[in-house]
Amino acid sequence: MAPKLTIPGSIGPVTQMPQFESSIGRLSSTQQGVFVACILLSSSASSLASGHVSDRISRKYEILIGGLLSLAGTIISACSPNFASLIVARLITGVGMGQAISVTTVYLVEIAPADVRGVVACSLQLYVVFGIMSGYFITYGTQYLNGSMSWRVPFIIQAIMAAVLSVVMLLLPFSPRWLVQVGRNEDARRVLRNLRPEPVVEEELREIQDSLQSDQQRATASMAEIFGRKYIGRTSLGVFLMTFQQLTGVSSGHLAFAY
Repeated sequence: MAPKLTIPGSIGPVTQMPQFESSIGRLSSTQQGVFVACILLSSSASSLASGHVSDRISRKYEILIGGLLSLAGTIISACSPNFASLIVARLITGVGMGQAISVTTVYLVEIAPADVRGVVACSLQLYVVFGIMSGYFITYGTQYLNGSMSWRVPFIIQAIMAAVLSVVMLLLPFSPRWLVQVGRNEDARRVLRNLRPEPVVEEELREIQDSLQSDQQRATASMAEIFGRKYIGRTSLGVFLMTFQQLTGVSSGHLAFAY
């Protein structure tokens, strides 16, 4: 499953609602830009540490923590009495999204059968776009509500989705690859038996063990290498594409990449 913790498509319409202006006040262009962008800033920063954290505590608990942080952020958003509290809430939500969604693809790939891993990994982008579309339709409907509930309801729905994600993650198994990585081979075998036909369990377990052993034998690359002569062209191209994509105002690709 690919979680969608928030509804990015709801933020722009929310700030344009007369009910939002009467509750929070009219936002300047700068304030509106900060309000929309702050979730991306905190999620991008959070996602930088997500790989290390997921290796330490597991992909499952990493996504769970992200869901709980997003739940806290969206609840604060729904209850916010002023613009400052909305900014704090968006930053908290962004931290949760950066922790959860950046690890989701890894988790999905590690629990999915080999023949559908590509489809499962790509499904995250589909859910991101579906969430954006849902945000627009939800805010279109809630604009007709009286008072501040017109803009608070979209945040309440986000909180419900984050709560559902958090509960469901408690029921899902650990990643077999992570279990082998931390030396819990028997637990990995047990999980694989629940996810795979019995005849392929031992074979896949050996493949995971061989893959991890191969990874451990490789020299660890440093962050400085991407700015070295060999890779600077690719790094520059990546930075160029992501920068100018944001300047066009189209954020869906960035959401999938950063979250």
